[in-house]
Amino acid sequence: MSKMSRSENQARFRSYISKLARTFVGPVAEPIVIALSERRETTEEWLIKRTGLKLSVIRKVLYELFDVGIVRYRREKEPDTGWFTYYWSLDYENLANVVLRRKKLVLEKLKARLEYEKQNMFFACPNHPEKRYTFDEAYDHSFKCPECDSVLENQDNSMIIRFIEDLMKKIESESQPTTISIDDP
Repeated sequence: MSKMSRSENQARFRSYISKLARTFVGPVAEPIVIALSERRETTEEWLIKRTGLKLSVIRKVLYELFDVGIVRYRREKEPDTGWFTYYWSLDYENLANVVLRRKKLVLEKLKARLEYEKQNMFFACPNHPEKRYTFDEAYDHSFKCPECDSVLENQDNSMIIRFIEDLMKKIESESQPTTISIDDP
């Protein structure tokens, strides 16, 4: 197996970190994390020059990335003005934990959905199959569609249950701790 070059490794990491930022914060975060990956730490002013984004947008995104755990900062007080300068950087040590925490949250939600699917019987209108009703809801409507008055039909949710179970297994198998490494930019 051939070893990746430093530039290939960095390109792969930038792709990974931009997808991660887009997932957690949105597409506006991508140019910011890519710029952050180019330096050990930097200021908001440099990010403005590098990305062309407004200061208010950069600050908002940086704080959102900080809340998620993708970036960190340190601040220094300017002796002349008393103002603080913030130095931002990617939090390389925490990136794997960010992904694991998100996967655990997704697994919790899938587990709750799986229990809901297993514990309920569902009914749907043949004319409006996108809307499902639990047994209690269908009973409240006398097993008639509230939109068109058609008879609600029992809906088999075994495929949904199987899909959720398979998805949970896939996520669990990918949830083992991993190490993210990249040569220093």
